[in-house]
Amino acid sequence: VLPTKTSLDQVTAQCADASAFVLSLFEENWELLQKVLVDRIAEPTRKQFIPGLDEVRAAALESGALGAGISGSGPSIFALCQDETKAERAGQAMDKVFQKMDIITDLYVRPIAQAGAGAELLHLD
Repeated sequence: VLPTKTSLDQVTAQCADASAFVLSLFEENWELLQKVLVDRIAEPTRKQFIPGLDEVRAAALESGALGAGISGSGPSIFALCQDETKAERAGQAMDKVFQKMDIITDLYVRPIAQAGAGAELLHLD
């Protein structure tokens, strides 16, 4: 689900934030990451389909997450944390918000892949 119209200002800001996000990871600049981890285009339209998203994000941030948002097209939600302890704490806080709303969740705490995506050429005999 995407908005039918998006302003040039929104697209420009989203591109700038995406670029700054990559830079923040490269430089380990967590303050910058917190400022630019914003989805200005898809999330405002998609969040209506995820009850409690704002409350869940607030719980994650209050528990030490650097940021949180919709993963892909949803309904999965991610929280980005500096270490596993903070990730566990943020995940539990997010889960607690959903439990109060009688929403069943699955919580996964995983490190960010260091190698990234890849491809392999297979030769079929």
